Amino acid sequence: MQASDTYSDNSAVAQEAISLSAIGISRWNRSYETTQDDAYVAGLKKSIENDGLMHPVTLVRDSDDRKVPYKAIAGAGRLAAITQIREVDSVLKPGEYRLLDGVTEADTEACTRISVSENEVRRASSVIETARHAQRLMKAEGLKKNKLCELLRIPRETVGKLIDLCAHFDQLPDCWQTDLKAVPGRESDHTPKITRSHWDKISARVNEAKRVTPKLKKAMVRAHKDGLSVAQFVDMLPAKNGSGVGKKPPNTKAPDKKKDRKPAAPPTPASEPKTPEGCIRQAVALLDEAVTLLGSDQHTTKGLIQMAATQVSGLLDALGQEVADATA
Repeated sequence: MQASDTYSDNSAVAQEAISLSAIGISRWNRSYETTQDDAYVAGLKKSIENDGLMHPVTLVRDSDDRKVPYKAIAGAGRLAAITQIREVDSVLKPGEYRLLDGVTEADTEACTRISVSENEVRRASSVIETARHAQRLMKAEGLKKNKLCELLRIPRETVGKLIDLCAHFDQLPDCWQTDLKAVPGRESDHTPKITRSHWDKISARVNEAKRVTPKLKKAMVRAHKDGLSVAQFVDMLPAKNGSGVGKKPPNTKAPDKKKDRKPAAPPTPASEPKTPEGCIRQAVALLDEAVTLLGSDQHTTKGLIQMAATQVSGLLDALGQEVADATA
């Protein structure tokens, strides 16, 4: 049964203004009891101020709450933006909301299905939003795992990993927290490197240890810094017994010839006649090698420069001999 078959839209009926103070967030809405996304709400506020409300807030009645008899099952961000513009003692005007007929806050499955369907159209969820929504629906609202998977449209094996993410989220490196809070598709200067799949690969380890171990955290930071794929991340994870590490992480940066070059003993100059041309060629070659190693192997660099100086000295001797022969 589709969500549209479980309710009828009452928006065709003449609507009255509803006080903003009479509208709360439905407990089936993913934004319920979460920290408000200020950047997202600020963007909505600007849009509403410039162009008006493009999509109405979806409401259901809550007969168990006399003080707040209406609940928003979709449109929590829009409702927050309007409240900032008009303040809480103002109203939601006719046409700015739709009140569903045949669905109340007590209708668990219908409210959850409608909320997920409508919010997916307006804005995708971040990984941690999905995780916290799943956790609350299971623990606070008592939804069974199979029903939760159906309503949230996530695989059964993913649910447990999302619940574990909620339990350990504050232990994750800051860079991971930032990426897992990012909302897919939103215009932003931040491009996430870490995905839910990265978390899926370490969820069992963290759950078994009941914490994010220092070695694992170090690997996680490295994965973010180097932008490792899921497969690359798995290859470089610490061994499960806590000793050693997995494969050496791939070198994702361009090779640094100066840094990666192994120190070498100063080369022995070729046995070339001490002509001016020969001395110059050898001096230039030695100095070129010294520049290459500069900063990475000071001992070898110093030796190369000393050898170049010897060639220059030989050049001076050769030139002096030529001058003496010419004046003899």
